[in-house]
Amino acid sequence: KQHFPTLEQLYLQKNRITSNGVEALVNASKPSPELTLLSLHENAIDDRGATALAQAISAQTFRAKKVTLWGNPGTTEAGKQELRKVSPNSEFDAPEHARGPTPYIPFDHTPQRWVTA
Repeated sequence: KQHFPTLEQLYLQKNRITSNGVEALVNASKPSPELTLLSLHENAIDDRGATALAQAISAQTFRAKKVTLWGNPGTTEAGKQELRKVSPNSEFDAPEHARGPTPYIPFDHTPQRWVTA
């Protein structure tokens, strides 16, 4: 909070962050900004990192309303449970991309440059 008072979302996905990195993050971020989102999906975090993050959130030394942690194969159900207790909005499963029909665009709303005759 002291160093980044306006920081609301922190995207750290796909950075090969390990549990050591999570521990360093929560220890270096005291006092922590009030994050609405901490994105840590698709890294190399295991239960130790998930537990360290859960303990920091529980102690309010690190603040994050939502954590995305899917795609971390070392995080088992036990680590996810620890984080769910203190951050119930956290995501542990990759989102499914919606598939549906191509949207209908009426011809009279189509820009002229798209129309070729």
